Amino acid sequence: MGSPLVGAPLLPTLTRLAVPGVIGSMLQMALIVVEAIFLSRAGTLALAAVATVFPLIMLGHMLSAGAIGG
Repeated sequence: MGSPLVGAPLLPTLTRLAVPGVIGSMLQMALIVVEAIFLSRAGTLALAAVATVFPLIMLGHMLSAGAIGG
C-alpha cells in the first residue's frame, strides 16, 4: 500500500503541507509586533533590550531544535 502523498499531484500536495506552517509563521510575526507595541510603551530602553537579546534567544532555539533532529 503506497502513501497518498506519492501519487498525488505535486503543487496541491505541497500547498496543503505548507499552509499550516505559513499560518503559524504569520501568527508568530503578529505576536512579535504586538509585543513590540507593548514594550514601546515601557520605553525605548526596554524595546532595545529585547531587540538585542532576541537574536540570541532564536539562536538557542535553532541549536536546540537541530540537536534533537530538527
